[in-house]
Amino acid sequence: MNLGENIHSFRVASNMSQTDLANELEVSRQSVSKWENNSAQPELDKLCRMSELFDVTLDELVYGARLQQNNTPAGGTPGMTLRELVPGRVLAGSALLLFGMVFFLLAIFWGDRLKMGEVLAEFLSVNIALLGLAMVATYNARILAVCGVAYLLYAMVCFGIFSVTSLTNYLFMFLAGMVLLVWFITWGLHAEKAAKIAE
Repeated sequence: MNLGENIHSFRVASNMSQTDLANELEVSRQSVSKWENNSAQPELDKLCRMSELFDVTLDELVYGARLQQNNTPAGGTPGMTLRELVPGRVLAGSALLLFGMVFFLLAIFWGDRLKMGEVLAEFLSVNIALLGLAMVATYNARILAVCGVAYLLYAMVCFGIFSVTSLTNYLFMFLAGMVLLVWFITWGLHAEKAAKIAE
């Protein structure tokens, strides 16, 4: 990686926009843009200030040593905990997804023995699993699109073809729709934030 790419990568990793970095260095945003495009080179004092801001050495800033180490397939430095490697949102989502799937299997095979009833248990478990999936893949547009299409197909089959009008089905459609809506809004906000950072 060249200097411009390193500055860009460390800036994005620090959740700073070009404007934020420019303000910290008391230069224009266009100067930062030129540095990242390699059409201009920052002065030594600016490089030193950036190394302090990004908490890296000058060598790492210029040559990208730490970036290359962090991109190794091994997945991190020795001694890192699971919580440091995997975001809490993904851990919580995985737990909800697993619980939802186990709950769904229980509802299918032993639903008549559950106090809440088989139908209620099934749709609650599916919504819990969908919520877990949304948390695991919050920023994955493809998975969101697949879930959205499946939701629409389910609605068309239930209401358009079989005319299912049970209260349970209405409740399921409402809960699943709310999960998809929150998921979509969260993904949109993240995409907007990422676009601002990448300025």
